[in-house]
Amino acid sequence: MTITGASAQVTLGIPAATRHIRVARTVAATIAADLDFSADQIEELRIAVDEVVSLLVDGARADGEVTIRFGIVDDRCIEMHAAIEHGSIADVPALTEQIIRAVVDDVRLDERTGWFSMQRAQ
Repeated sequence: MTITGASAQVTLGIPAATRHIRVARTVAATIAADLDFSADQIEELRIAVDEVVSLLVDGARADGEVTIRFGIVDDRCIEMHAAIEHGSIADVPALTEQIIRAVVDDVRLDERTGWFSMQRAQ
């Protein structure tokens, strides 16, 4: 899969179960590799995706779904927007928030609605 271009976008819907988190990590890593991110940058993105999607899965109903949209900005930046269909996120642990903020350039969260947005540039 090669995903490039100013308006390239991938939308992924996964069941709200921990075993499906790896699918989101793999898609993020594939997009980052297509954009020539370094191995360290790809691993940092995988960490951020894992933390965010884990929070969303934990906050979703058992029969819920996590929707993740990856976008490419200027062929050098990945945007990720993720939300849960039904549910909300309890308090985000301080360590989790610290990890996410350490490995991405920008992150936004609405705990009430379970919506995340983050960016990672090359």
